[in-house]
Amino acid sequence: MGLGLAPTRSGGVHVKWKSVLIRRELWGWRWVNKHNRTWAYSSTTVSLSSVSVSVSSRVRMMMGKQKHRRQYSLWIRPQEKSEVGENLLGMINILATRHNTEAFDPHVTLLSVFEIEDDDLESVEDSLRGVASSSRPFDIVLGPPECGSSFWQCVFLLCPLQRNAELVRLHDAVRRCLVADPKVEVSLANKTYMPHLSLLYSDLVGGERESARGEAEELLRGQAGGDARCGSFQVGEFELYETPMGGTNTTKAWRRVRGYPLRGQGAQV
Repeated sequence: MGLGLAPTRSGGVHVKWKSVLIRRELWGWRWVNKHNRTWAYSSTTVSLSSVSVSVSSRVRMMMGKQKHRRQYSLWIRPQEKSEVGENLLGMINILATRHNTEAFDPHVTLLSVFEIEDDDLESVEDSLRGVASSSRPFDIVLGPPECGSSFWQCVFLLCPLQRNAELVRLHDAVRRCLVADPKVEVSLANKTYMPHLSLLYSDLVGGERESARGEAEELLRGQAGGDARCGSFQVGEFELYETPMGGTNTTKAWRRVRGYPLRGQGAQV
């Protein structure tokens, strides 16, 4: 006696074999006898004696693909091989080694964090290019080392708002761009923008944080001839990074996606 295959109203598939109804539901295959009692369950293939029913490509299409959402951030990094960039990278590596934590590329976060589905990445990138094309290059001014209360803000160089108006304008522009897009879910790490360049990611507590801040200050003084400030660096682009957080304090899965050169000539957006 052959198998009968028919779609159900709910989008599933029914397969009949003798007195057994094999039903394809949204979450898998169920074998049901005439009394509607479930006999067994399989996520992909149903087998009964010598009879085997595999999920066809058509059935998979009927069920639809699961959308994959990823988390991203926008970064501004010092130019590679520049003196400021090399000095900051050296400090980050030294502090990470001393405190047994991960090193990372020096960067000022322009916006963190937002989520989009893979299918929407291209259109979001087009919007970011539009912001970049109407924004001109500028300088970021860095202050002395400070320490915060979170893992991601253990020791950092604060970017004083009063001396970084163009950075704040660029942040506001990309934020407006992303918030206005219904395909983007923006969940800001800080409701009030606090631009900074991290030197150490760590869960140090109390006096340990202050001690690490002092180490960063000494490293800066050694680089700058007694001055505990790093100075400034020029910004020519911002970059899209995939930054999955996942509730863990690690940077291992972070990766650069693309950069967006600033090409504006007139007033800032």
